[in-house]
Amino acid sequence: MKEKNKKPYLPLSLVMKEKGKTTKDLADLLAVSISEVDKKLNGEIEWELTEVKKVCNYFDMSAARLFTWN
Repeated sequence: MKEKNKKPYLPLSLVMKEKGKTTKDLADLLAVSISEVDKKLNGEIEWELTEVKKVCNYFDMSAARLFTWN
């Protein structure tokens, strides 16, 4: 169960901030709209496996880091 007001993909958001990337950059990478990226980051819609793979390769991070708070 998700905790209220806790963004499920906060680790990705933090990495994006560290690297100076925006939701527009992520939308361009995934070839989707900015609003769709926002929905994905907020856990409103599911990520496709190919999208997870692209994000992990682009940011040089593991899928485990993408989905964990540690």
